[in-house]
Amino acid sequence: MATYFADTSFWTAISSRRDQYHSQATAWHQSVVRTASRIVTTEAVLWEWLNALSDASTRAIAAEGYRRVHADRRIEVVPFQPELSDATIGLY
Repeated sequence: MATYFADTSFWTAISSRRDQYHSQATAWHQSVVRTASRIVTTEAVLWEWLNALSDASTRAIAAEGYRRVHADRRIEVVPFQPELSDATIGLY
């Protein structure tokens, strides 16, 4: 079983039909489901996605998507880890 990382651009594209990458994101997601692959994302990515869809017209879609991601056993959400943030900043 393969595992893929989903970034903010994927979540945004999959949840917005107006996004220029919606059809590619949908096709990729269908492939992931068809091959029983897993998705890994981070809590930071999901918060960035929520922020991108914070307009009143898309807020409910994003909130429901966020709940679904956390409920889906095929998706691993890596939680915030302050020590990793500190280590990342140290690289700069």
